[in-house]
Amino acid sequence: MQNKIIAKSFLIWLGIIPLAFINGSLREFVLIPNFGKIGLPISAVILGTMIFLMSYIFIPKLGKASKETFVKMGIYWATATVFFEILIGILGHKTAYEIFSQYNIITGNLWTLVILYTAFVPFLTAKKRKIISDN
Repeated sequence: MQNKIIAKSFLIWLGIIPLAFINGSLREFVLIPNFGKIGLPISAVILGTMIFLMSYIFIPKLGKASKETFVKMGIYWATATVFFEILIGILGHKTAYEIFSQYNIITGNLWTLVILYTAFVPFLTAKKRKIISDN
């Protein structure tokens, strides 16, 4: 049952991908040109909000599960996100430096925090929506 719920949760994660692309376009074409480097953390907050909303709406549809299931779900989502970002970077012919520079918090890019947040969102959502079973 746990594996089935986690597998189904990847449909939610896949739904987050287009939102991330929309957020990236918003960041590159609106936020950074109008607000400069402060556009990076604004973008992170917007994406974090979108991830939470997707989770809040769709995770309850998966049904009740143990705390461990939602924790694993978050770890898988965060891991899949990192691998997806690396793959997109490689397909976009970016250098390793370009790919991994987005993980540098000192530059104002909060991508690392978004990844960590993504790892916690399924559990936070399940707790908020009261769908953690006592198992």
